[in-house]
Amino acid sequence: MVGPRLHPSSAETLRARGLWYIDGAGNAYLRHQGGLLIDVRGRRSAVSAQPGTLGDGLHSDGPRNPFTPKRAQVVCVLLDAPQLVDAPLRAIAASAGVSVGMAKETMDTLRTTGFFEHLGSRRRLVRTDELLDLWAAAYPGGLGRANKLLVASGDIHTWSAPDGLAVAVSGEQALPDEIRNPESLMLYVDTPAPGLPADLLIHNRWHRDPHGSIVIRKLFWRNLPDEQPGLAPTALIYADLLASREPRQVEVAHLMRRQDERLARL
Repeated sequence: MVGPRLHPSSAETLRARGLWYIDGAGNAYLRHQGGLLIDVRGRRSAVSAQPGTLGDGLHSDGPRNPFTPKRAQVVCVLLDAPQLVDAPLRAIAASAGVSVGMAKETMDTLRTTGFFEHLGSRRRLVRTDELLDLWAAAYPGGLGRANKLLVASGDIHTWSAPDGLAVAVSGEQALPDEIRNPESLMLYVDTPAPGLPADLLIHNRWHRDPHGSIVIRKLFWRNLPDEQPGLAPTALIYADLLASREPRQVEVAHLMRRQDERLARL
C-alpha cells in the first residue's frame, strides 16, 4: 500500500494484518520471512493535506482512491452485501446513501484498482479479503471521521430511541454475547442532514462532551439484503471495533473476522 500520508490508527491496522505500506512522510512497514524488517513510525509530512482529501486515510483524494468518505459508503454496502455489485447503479446508490454519479465513480475506481471484474454481462467483487482490510484501515481517518455527528456523555446501558427515530447500534454493544459490561456506545442515527439528533440527547439526558463514551454518527445505508434490524452492517461493526484501539474490542474484531459468516466468506 502506497500513499502520501497514512493515519497512525490505519498503520496499526495494516501492521496487525501483516500488510506492507509506505507513505510520503517516510513511514513504512515491510516484513520478509528471510529476516528483513522495516518499521518506521511517527514521521509527519512537511505538506499538509488539502481540505476535502483523505489526507489522514490511505491515499490522497484521487480517482484511484476507493476510500474517500462517500466512496467508502459504497464499499461498505458492497462488503456487507456482495451481490449488490451486480445490481443497477441506482440500486447501489440508494443502498449506500449516495448519488448515482458517486456510485458509478466508486465502481469505476474499484474496477481500476482491481477489486471487481466483469464476467460477460455480470460483475463480481474480487480480492474481497484485501478490500475489507484496506477499507477498515482507512475508516478512522475517512468515513469514520466525516460521518461523526457528535460525542456525548450519559447512561450507556439503559438508553432508548425516541419514537420515529431510526437508530442502529455498532461497536461493542452490537456484540453483547462477546463483550460483557461495555464501556462505550456507538450509534448510527437517521437525522435530516445536517441536523443533530437533539431529540435523542434530550430523551436520554445525554450531554455533549468531546471526551464522552457515546459516539453518534450519521446513518447512511438503506434496505440492505438480510439487514439485521437495529444493528449496523457487519463490516461497519468490525471497522468500529478496530478503530476503538481498545484491546478488548480489537480482540473481538479479530475473532469476528474469523467466525462471522458475512466476513469469513469475503
